[in-house]
Amino acid sequence: WGITARNREQNFALNLLMNEDIDFVTLLGQAGTGKTLLTLAAGLTQVLEAKRFAEIIMTRVTVPVGEDIGFLPGTEEEKMEPWMGALMDNLEVLTQSQEGGSWGRAATNDLLRNRIKIRSLNFMRGRTFLNRYLILDEAQNLTPKQMKALVTRAGPGTKLVCLGNIAQIDSPYLSETTCGLTYVVNRFRGWRHYGHITLTRGERSRLADLASERLYALPRNPRRGRLSEEAHEFHRHPASSPPAGVRPPAGHAAGAGTAPEVLPGPAPRNGDRGPGGAQPRGREPDRPNGHAQPA
Repeated sequence: WGITARNREQNFALNLLMNEDIDFVTLLGQAGTGKTLLTLAAGLTQVLEAKRFAEIIMTRVTVPVGEDIGFLPGTEEEKMEPWMGALMDNLEVLTQSQEGGSWGRAATNDLLRNRIKIRSLNFMRGRTFLNRYLILDEAQNLTPKQMKALVTRAGPGTKLVCLGNIAQIDSPYLSETTCGLTYVVNRFRGWRHYGHITLTRGERSRLADLASERLYALPRNPRRGRLSEEAHEFHRHPASSPPAGVRPPAGHAAGAGTAPEVLPGPAPRNGDRGPGGAQPRGREPDRPNGHAQPA
């Protein structure tokens, strides 16, 4: 399909996606790193050319970025189509190189629509997928329970690919450490039929790369394009000393955690003492008539 790897991580990802001995693949990366495009290109090659799988099934959880637009009419696929804009955009990229002009591209799109099925995650319970190439997009918005329900649907000859970016979690009830994508990466670590790749270099556009680097709240390592492990650890445990190149949050003191907020109070009067008769901090001792007190 004319898609080749542009960096080392994409090369590793393509090898995992094309490997017949790998049943489960997770691809993690910021926006524009090519997760969906690589997965679709590998899936179409194995469905249409190698005949390894019968069809591609693509699904995702329907969590909106902003406010929900309400009821969507139509069948299951018609309801899911607005959520699958990423699929349509990447199919357009894959079919641009096809010969035959607009007629050839239209025929290719009809063929792809017959081999790519869009399914809702809400109706996965109890199903078994045989010889399918199953793609789960936006996996960072799934809970561990939903992730388990999907992974256990895989039958003989099925390959499952989970795509996500933990920096773009839209569910208000999930975090980077509690989402289903992080859960399966930790649980499947060490299994010889599983592979995980973190894509670090954006390939979408220079604007998207700069936005991914500068519009996130946490500091990023400019040489690697992602958060360093030291920065993650520091923001999880602010009482520790900040690593080199990481700016501590306001009020942070090494070894003491975040300083408590001090509420303003009435100004002390002349002669007032603190608890136990101690002089208030930051105030000069009382000197009657402008003379120093005797020792």
